[in-house]
Amino acid sequence: MNYDYISFNGLIGTTGNLEGRIAVKNDITVGNGWSVGAGTTSADEHLAYAVIAGGNVNWPSGEIYPHQVNGNGQLPNENMFVGGAFTGASYLADRVTGTCSTPGCLAAEFDDVRSCYAAYQNRFASMTDNVQKTIQWSGLTLTCNNANALNNVVTIHPSEMSQYTYVTLLNCNPDARFIVNIDTTDNVVMTGVTIPAGNGAVIYNILGSGRSISVSWIQVQGSIIAPFNTLNQSGGTIIGKVVVGDIVNSLNFDKSHCFVPSN
Repeated sequence: MNYDYISFNGLIGTTGNLEGRIAVKNDITVGNGWSVGAGTTSADEHLAYAVIAGGNVNWPSGEIYPHQVNGNGQLPNENMFVGGAFTGASYLADRVTGTCSTPGCLAAEFDDVRSCYAAYQNRFASMTDNVQKTIQWSGLTLTCNNANALNNVVTIHPSEMSQYTYVTLLNCNPDARFIVNIDTTDNVVMTGVTIPAGNGAVIYNILGSGRSISVSWIQVQGSIIAPFNTLNQSGGTIIGKVVVGDIVNSLNFDKSHCFVPSN
Protein backbone atom coordinates (compact mmCIF):
# COMPACT_ATOMS: atom_id res chain seq x y z
CA MET A 1 0.00 0.00 0.00
CA ASN A 2 1.88 3.04 -1.31
CA TYR A 3 0.55 5.60 1.19
CA ASP A 4 2.39 8.01 3.46
CA TYR A 5 -0.06 7.79 6.37
CA ILE A 6 -1.95 4.65 7.33
CA SER A 7 -4.41 4.06 10.15
CA PHE A 8 -5.75 0.59 10.83
CA ASN A 9 -8.84 2.01 12.51
CA GLY A 10 -10.00 5.60 11.99
CA LEU A 11 -8.83 9.19 11.75
CA ILE A 12 -10.22 12.18 13.65
CA GLY A 13 -8.82 15.63 13.02
CA THR A 14 -9.63 19.30 12.97
CA THR A 15 -8.18 21.62 10.37
CA GLY A 16 -4.83 20.42 9.15
CA ASN A 17 -2.59 19.55 6.25
CA LEU A 18 -1.39 16.10 5.28
CA GLU A 19 1.22 16.55 2.57
CA GLY A 20 1.08 12.93 1.43
CA ARG A 21 -1.62 10.37 0.75
CA ILE A 22 -3.72 8.75 3.49
CA ALA A 23 -5.34 5.32 3.84
CA VAL A 24 -7.74 4.63 6.73
CA LYS A 25 -9.41 1.28 7.34
CA ASN A 26 -12.60 2.74 8.82
CA ASP A 27 -13.99 6.28 9.23
CA ILE A 28 -12.47 9.72 8.59
CA THR A 29 -13.95 12.67 10.49
CA VAL A 30 -12.28 16.06 9.99
CA GLY A 31 -13.01 19.79 10.19
CA ASN A 32 -13.11 22.67 7.75
CA GLY A 33 -10.06 23.31 5.62
CA TRP A 34 -8.52 19.85 6.00
CA SER A 35 -6.31 19.05 3.00
CA VAL A 36 -4.45 16.04 1.65
CA GLY A 37 -1.70 15.53 -0.90
CA ALA A 38 -0.14 18.99 -1.29
CA GLY A 39 3.34 17.45 -1.22
CA THR A 40 2.70 15.09 -4.12
CA THR A 41 5.02 15.84 -7.03
CA SER A 42 5.84 14.48 -10.46
CA ALA A 43 8.54 12.36 -8.79
CA ASP A 44 5.81 10.32 -7.05
CA GLU A 45 4.05 7.43 -8.71
CA HIS A 46 0.59 8.50 -9.83
CA LEU A 47 -2.25 6.79 -7.93
CA ALA A 48 -5.97 6.88 -8.54
CA TYR A 49 -6.71 7.86 -4.93
CA ALA A 50 -4.99 10.34 -2.61
CA VAL A 51 -7.51 9.39 0.10
CA ILE A 52 -8.77 5.90 0.92
CA ALA A 53 -11.37 5.32 3.64
CA GLY A 54 -12.93 1.92 4.16
CA GLY A 55 -15.81 3.47 6.12
CA ASN A 56 -17.63 6.80 6.23
CA VAL A 57 -16.07 10.20 5.54
CA ASN A 58 -17.26 13.47 7.11
CA TRP A 59 -15.29 16.31 5.47
CA PRO A 60 -16.98 19.75 5.44
CA SER A 61 -14.38 21.57 3.31
CA GLY A 62 -10.79 21.42 2.19
CA GLU A 63 -8.87 20.05 -0.78
CA ILE A 64 -7.41 16.91 -2.33
CA TYR A 65 -4.19 17.26 -4.32
CA PRO A 66 -3.10 16.72 -7.02
CA HIS A 67 -5.91 18.78 -8.47
CA GLN A 68 -5.33 20.52 -11.77
CA VAL A 69 -7.74 23.30 -10.88
CA ASN A 70 -6.09 24.25 -7.59
CA GLY A 71 -2.38 23.62 -7.98
CA ASN A 72 0.27 20.95 -8.41
CA GLY A 73 0.82 22.10 -12.00
CA GLN A 74 -0.62 19.70 -14.54
CA LEU A 75 -0.33 16.54 -12.47
CA PRO A 76 -3.29 14.20 -13.04
CA ASN A 77 -6.02 14.40 -10.43
CA GLU A 78 -5.95 11.93 -7.57
CA ASN A 79 -9.33 11.36 -6.01
CA MET A 80 -11.02 9.58 -3.10
CA PHE A 81 -12.21 6.04 -2.36
CA VAL A 82 -15.00 5.91 0.23
CA GLY A 83 -16.30 2.54 1.37
CA GLY A 84 -19.26 3.99 3.30
CA ALA A 85 -21.12 7.29 3.08
CA PHE A 86 -19.61 10.67 2.26
CA THR A 87 -20.85 13.81 4.03
CA GLY A 88 -19.39 17.19 3.17
CA ALA A 89 -18.79 19.78 0.48
CA SER A 90 -20.25 18.94 -2.91
CA TYR A 91 -16.98 19.62 -4.71
CA LEU A 92 -15.30 17.03 -2.48
CA ALA A 93 -18.17 14.60 -3.04
CA ASP A 94 -17.42 14.95 -6.75
CA ARG A 95 -13.94 13.57 -6.06
CA VAL A 96 -15.35 10.27 -4.74
CA THR A 97 -14.56 8.00 -7.67
CA GLY A 98 -14.28 4.68 -5.86
CA THR A 99 -16.78 2.90 -3.59
CA CYS A 100 -17.35 -0.48 -1.97
CA SER A 101 -19.90 -2.81 -3.54
CA THR A 102 -20.22 -4.54 -0.17
CA PRO A 103 -19.50 -3.10 3.32
CA GLY A 104 -15.96 -3.60 4.54
CA CYS A 105 -14.59 -4.45 1.12
CA LEU A 106 -11.12 -3.17 2.06
CA ALA A 107 -10.85 -4.86 5.48
CA ALA A 108 -8.86 -7.87 4.30
CA GLU A 109 -6.37 -5.70 2.40
CA PHE A 110 -5.80 -3.48 5.44
CA ASP A 111 -5.30 -6.58 7.59
CA ASP A 112 -2.65 -7.82 5.15
CA VAL A 113 -0.88 -4.45 5.21
CA ARG A 114 -0.92 -4.44 9.01
CA SER A 115 0.66 -7.89 9.05
CA CYS A 116 3.32 -6.63 6.67
CA TYR A 117 4.23 -3.71 8.93
CA ALA A 118 4.17 -5.99 11.96
CA ALA A 119 6.82 -8.05 10.19
CA TYR A 120 8.92 -4.91 9.61
CA GLN A 121 8.51 -4.06 13.30
CA ASN A 122 9.65 -7.49 14.38
CA ARG A 123 12.64 -7.36 12.05
CA PHE A 124 13.71 -3.97 13.41
CA ALA A 125 13.18 -5.14 16.99
CA SER A 126 15.30 -8.24 16.39
CA MET A 127 18.32 -6.17 15.34
CA THR A 128 21.03 -5.98 17.98
CA ASP A 129 21.82 -2.49 19.21
CA ASN A 130 25.05 -1.27 17.62
CA VAL A 131 24.90 2.20 19.16
CA GLN A 132 25.96 3.05 22.69
CA LYS A 133 23.61 5.44 24.48
CA THR A 134 24.60 7.93 27.18
CA ILE A 135 22.36 10.56 28.78
CA GLN A 136 24.21 13.21 30.75
CA TRP A 137 23.62 16.90 31.47
CA SER A 138 20.39 16.94 29.42
CA GLY A 139 22.19 15.58 26.37
CA LEU A 140 21.86 12.24 24.59
CA THR A 141 25.12 10.98 23.06
CA LEU A 142 24.86 8.17 20.53
CA THR A 143 28.18 6.49 19.79
CA CYS A 144 28.12 4.13 16.81
CA ASN A 145 30.15 0.92 16.98
CA ASN A 146 30.89 0.99 13.24
CA ALA A 147 31.44 4.23 11.36
CA ASN A 148 30.47 2.50 8.10
CA ALA A 149 27.27 0.79 9.25
CA LEU A 150 24.21 1.47 7.08
CA ASN A 151 21.75 0.73 9.90
CA ASN A 152 22.30 2.17 13.36
CA VAL A 153 20.07 0.57 15.98
CA VAL A 154 19.41 1.89 19.47
CA THR A 155 16.79 1.11 22.12
CA ILE A 156 15.29 4.05 24.01
CA HIS A 157 12.80 3.72 26.86
CA PRO A 158 9.83 6.12 26.98
CA SER A 159 10.98 7.41 30.36
CA GLU A 160 14.32 8.41 28.85
CA MET A 161 12.82 10.57 26.11
CA SER A 162 12.14 13.42 28.54
CA GLN A 163 15.69 13.39 29.92
CA TYR A 164 17.54 15.05 27.03
CA THR A 165 17.17 18.26 25.04
CA TYR A 166 19.83 17.68 22.38
CA VAL A 167 21.48 14.75 20.59
CA THR A 168 25.14 14.28 19.64
CA LEU A 169 26.42 11.61 17.24
CA LEU A 170 29.91 10.11 17.51
CA ASN A 171 31.58 7.76 14.98
CA CYS A 172 28.38 7.45 12.91
CA ASN A 173 27.94 7.14 9.15
CA PRO A 174 26.15 10.36 8.03
CA ASP A 175 24.28 8.37 5.38
CA ALA A 176 23.03 5.67 7.73
CA ARG A 177 19.47 4.99 8.80
CA PHE A 178 18.67 5.20 12.52
CA ILE A 179 16.21 2.66 13.90
CA VAL A 180 15.01 3.69 17.34
CA ASN A 181 13.26 0.79 19.06
CA ILE A 182 10.97 2.13 21.80
CA ASP A 183 10.31 -0.77 24.12
CA THR A 184 8.31 -1.51 27.31
CA THR A 185 4.52 -1.11 27.46
CA ASP A 186 4.51 2.52 28.64
CA ASN A 187 2.82 5.31 26.72
CA VAL A 188 5.12 7.42 24.58
CA VAL A 189 5.43 11.21 24.60
CA MET A 190 7.40 12.20 21.52
CA THR A 191 9.88 15.05 21.83
CA GLY A 192 11.06 17.61 19.31
CA VAL A 193 14.67 16.57 19.87
CA THR A 194 16.05 15.57 16.47
CA ILE A 195 18.64 12.89 15.82
CA PRO A 196 21.02 14.67 13.39
CA ALA A 197 20.76 12.08 10.64
CA GLY A 198 19.93 12.42 6.94
CA ASN A 199 16.55 13.59 5.66
CA GLY A 200 13.98 11.02 6.71
CA ALA A 201 16.59 8.58 7.98
CA VAL A 202 15.07 8.09 11.45
CA ILE A 203 12.44 5.44 12.19
CA TYR A 204 10.70 5.29 15.57
CA ASN A 205 9.63 1.68 15.97
CA ILE A 206 7.08 1.75 18.80
CA LEU A 207 6.55 -1.82 19.88
CA GLY A 208 3.64 -3.61 21.50
CA SER A 209 -0.06 -2.75 21.42
CA GLY A 210 -2.52 -0.53 23.25
CA ARG A 211 -0.01 2.27 23.78
CA SER A 212 -0.71 5.98 23.35
CA ILE A 213 1.70 8.11 21.31
CA SER A 214 1.42 11.82 22.09
CA VAL A 215 2.70 14.67 19.91
CA SER A 216 2.04 18.21 21.15
CA TRP A 217 3.40 21.49 19.75
CA ILE A 218 6.68 20.02 18.58
CA GLN A 219 8.29 18.92 15.34
CA VAL A 220 8.95 15.19 15.13
CA GLN A 221 11.51 14.46 12.42
CA GLY A 222 11.20 10.77 11.75
CA SER A 223 8.76 8.09 10.68
CA ILE A 224 6.50 6.52 13.30
CA ILE A 225 5.84 2.81 12.82
CA ALA A 226 3.33 1.57 15.40
CA PRO A 227 0.56 -0.47 13.72
CA PHE A 228 -1.01 -1.57 17.02
CA ASN A 229 -0.82 1.73 18.93
CA THR A 230 -2.78 5.01 18.93
CA LEU A 231 -1.53 8.42 17.80
CA ASN A 232 -2.81 11.59 19.46
CA GLN A 233 -1.35 14.67 17.75
CA SER A 234 -2.75 17.76 19.41
CA GLY A 235 -0.17 20.10 17.87
CA GLY A 236 3.06 20.40 15.97
CA THR A 237 4.20 18.55 12.86
CA ILE A 238 5.33 15.03 12.08
CA ILE A 239 7.83 14.86 9.21
CA GLY A 240 7.86 11.28 7.99
CA LYS A 241 5.74 8.24 7.35
CA VAL A 242 3.03 7.48 9.91
CA VAL A 243 1.71 3.91 10.28
CA VAL A 244 -0.43 3.46 13.39
CA GLY A 245 -3.33 1.46 14.76
CA ASP A 246 -5.57 4.50 15.18
CA ILE A 247 -5.41 8.30 14.86
CA VAL A 248 -7.63 9.95 17.46
CA ASN A 249 -6.30 13.45 16.82
CA SER A 250 -4.28 14.72 13.86
CA LEU A 251 -3.00 18.06 12.64
CA ASN A 252 -0.02 18.34 10.28
CA PHE A 253 1.92 15.50 8.66
CA ASP A 254 4.71 16.40 6.21
CA LYS A 255 6.36 14.13 3.68
CA SER A 256 10.04 13.33 4.07
CA HIS A 257 10.38 11.26 0.87
CA CYS A 258 12.34 8.71 2.79
CA PHE A 259 10.98 5.55 4.34
CA VAL A 260 11.66 2.52 2.15
CA PRO A 261 11.97 -0.70 4.15
CA SER A 262 15.12 -2.58 3.16
CA ASN A 263 17.14 -5.53 4.33
